[in-house]
Amino acid sequence: VDGKCHVVRGPVQPRDVWNDSGLRYYVQFNDFNQPLRKGGVSSWHKLKKKMKADIVIFVRKHFVIPDGELFDKAILKRNL
Repeated sequence: VDGKCHVVRGPVQPRDVWNDSGLRYYVQFNDFNQPLRKGGVSSWHKLKKKMKADIVIFVRKHFVIPDGELFDKAILKRNL
């Protein structure tokens, strides 16, 4: 976003994201607006709408993701 880009190899650990160092991770999407890597929450159906909205806000704060409802849904379908 600010013109500086660093390649991070391997999986992104939760402690890296929660650190809030200002670093944002670039997420690649396929032609179906699906993130190319997977994460692990067992069931999104059990989460309340407010929690889902908070997750989208949090993910957007730490990852560079295009704007739009399709991408918000993709965040919740396959968490990063």
